[in-house]
Formats: sequence, structure tokens, C-alpha cells
Amino acid sequence: WYKINYNGTVGWVASGEWLTESVGTGLNTYYYRYSTGNLLHRYAYHTGTGYSDTFSNLGPTPTYLTENVHYYSFDGGIYLYNSLTAMLDDYRADSYGRSINANNPNYPYYLFLPAKSVSKASAADLDKQITNTSSKLYGQGKYFKEAESLYGINALTTFATAKNESNNGLSSIARDKNNVFGYGASDSCPYECARSYASVRDSIMDYAKNSLNSYAVAGAKYYFGSHPGNKGSGRNVKYASDPVWGEKAASGSYMTDLKENNSRDYKANTIGVTKYGLHGVPVYKEPNTNTVIY
Repeated sequence: WYKINYNGTVGWVASGEWLTESVGTGLNTYYYRYSTGNLLHRYAYHTGTGYSDTFSNLGPTPTYLTENVHYYSFDGGIYLYNSLTAMLDDYRADSYGRSINANNPNYPYYLFLPAKSVSKASAADLDKQITNTSSKLYGQGKYFKEAESLYGINALTTFATAKNESNNGLSSIARDKNNVFGYGASDSCPYECARSYASVRDSIMDYAKNSLNSYAVAGAKYYFGSHPGNKGSGRNVKYASDPVWGEKAASGSYMTDLKENNSRDYKANTIGVTKYGLHGVPVYKEPNTNTVIY
């Protein structure tokens, strides 16, 4: 048996003919501080015929990181290590004591921003992001703001998610079915099973409604936190098979905010994250212990 950590989720896999243990000196996933001062996560992915690599931009990096030095993490970049040995030792010990930021965990803003928040971006700000008139997202900013008003789901992060899911509104599902979120599609049925909508507005409203009812409210069927997250917490636990879907959504939100919104949304909210090892933290309606909500 092999103990693994798959982007925050711990499990065991059995050895067998289908599993090969590979030993080498290279690692195709790491975090680093770029010259812009942002934290980038570079990772490899399968193209269908081979491998390539890309990165997610998680926003301004903590000041304790050195530019262009590779850092490693087994929890999505919250705790960072400057050596694989230190990271593996901590992983085996279920600890973060050897990380370089053991007392100062890093929580990228858009990776942990709850879906139920309000964006300062206007419909016009969102529309500036899409200049290709062939895109199904062209001129749709008003509907993202309408969905935000109706369902309380952040317009900027919803828009960034649509860009990622629909290849900027140019995917075949978007073009043929007005489906800009890939709803209904799966790894085994990526096109035929995707839902069809009468309009892009209908696709946006369906996404916002389902986000609220299934992912964004405590106790909902797929609720693991309404933030994008990874396979350890957040929407990424159940929303997508892609383990870095949450990072892609967060990166898209950060870049959308930076490009046309002058970063007005960045850190506009104060985000609280429970400390490592604490579970079942009660939430109260009023500042007293007699008004528990859950």
C-alpha cells in the first residue's frame, strides 16, 4: 500500500500492475515568487497526447518568500517548504513545524473568498474583459451582476469561472449550447451530456442558483466551504475532478480584478479561516453563546 496526499485529501492506494513507483530528481510542481511579487504555482498537466506545464497566479506573495526560489507544499500552498525532505517529514508526522511559515500560514485571497460576497466590479468592467465579438461572453456583464443581485453570488468570481470553464466563451459547449460553465459535462461525456440553454443568461442564472443551493450554504449537498479551495476544502472538493480547478478560478478572479477593476475587490473582505486541527467551530447569530446557528 502507498499513502498519498492528493491536493489536501489523504488516502491509500494498493500496489499492483497498474501502479508504478518512480524515483527521480525532478518535480514538476512547485511554488515561487515571481518578479512581479506574485505567488505562482507551476504544474504539469496531460494534454491528451502528452504533457505540458502551466501556472496559476495566486496574487501577491508573502514577503518571506525569495524571488525565483522553488517552494513545495502538500496542502495547496498554505504551508510552504524549501526542501522536499522537510515537506515529506512533516507530511509523515501530520505536522507543519518544518515549513518556513509554520506560524504564518498563507491563504491566497481569491482561493478562500466565499462565493456569497459582493463585487465592486460593474457590468461595464466585466465587459471590458471580452473584446472578441464571437465569444458567448461578449456583452454579458449585466447578467452576472443580475445574478449577483438575485442570488448573492459574487459577480466577478462567477465571471472568472465562466471564462475558465468556457475558454473565454469560445468552447464548443458555449457556442453550440449557450453553456458557459460546462454544466452537465463530465470527463466521460464532455459534450453530449452538457446542458443546453436558450440563452447565455439562462446559463448564468442556473449556475448562480445551483451555486447557492448546492455549494454555498452550510448543510447543502456539496458544501465543503463556498470558497474555490482545493481537494481538501471548498467547492473543488465536489465541483470538479481537476485538483487545481480552485486555483484556476482564484487565478482568474485575481487577474480579472487586476486588469479592469484596478484591484478594487482584492482584500475588500476580511476572511476568517479556522486554525489547523480545529473542527466543528460554532457560529452564532449574535455575539453570545445562546444564539448558535450551526
